[in-house]
Amino acid sequence: MYKVFHENRCLHMLQNESTSKDKASNIIQTDLDVKIAQIKQWLSDPNEPDNLFIPLSGMEPMDFLTKIFRFKQAAGGILLHENTFIIIERNGIPDLPKGHLEHDESVEDAAVREVIEETGLQPIKLKDKVGESCHCYWWNDHWVLKQTSWYSMLLEGEFKPVPQSVEGISTVKKLYAHQLDSFLASTYRSIRETLGAQMSKLLADFK
Repeated sequence: MYKVFHENRCLHMLQNESTSKDKASNIIQTDLDVKIAQIKQWLSDPNEPDNLFIPLSGMEPMDFLTKIFRFKQAAGGILLHENTFIIIERNGIPDLPKGHLEHDESVEDAAVREVIEETGLQPIKLKDKVGESCHCYWWNDHWVLKQTSWYSMLLEGEFKPVPQSVEGISTVKKLYAHQLDSFLASTYRSIRETLGAQMSKLLADFK
């Protein structure tokens, strides 16, 4: 299953036609044009169900999604310091630092650069890739799908944050283990479902 998040809703791309009966009413089983129209309606109308399930009949998800979205690559980090995560608050919502790749920039370099720029913290040591998430938004009269690669990182310097206010970041703070569930409940669904288990594992491994 391939997931594309829109705010706190999710488009599920199913590569297997078989599905449970409780999902059947949300599944589009007609031709390609009808599926595309249904997805655009779902994206545009907040009263549509929180989840939409689309069977692809053997088509690759990315091949199908290019018919609806323009793609942007992004990268971000799950930054650890001692026994805590470093999180941000962007436009009033708890979040993790991330941003778009610049021209000819590698995904790894972009992840480190964006974390440094948004938090003001350095030096940072890049560790492992821990996952990818996809979310979409309306921009300049078209739908954009942002595919974000996530990496674990270590802050090797002191915790002296400088939030990047021009990006809507008001706070950079530490997140302790007992606060993780609260963070996941209040952050974006894309982070909660894509990275929640990874964040728990990273804290356990760090100890």
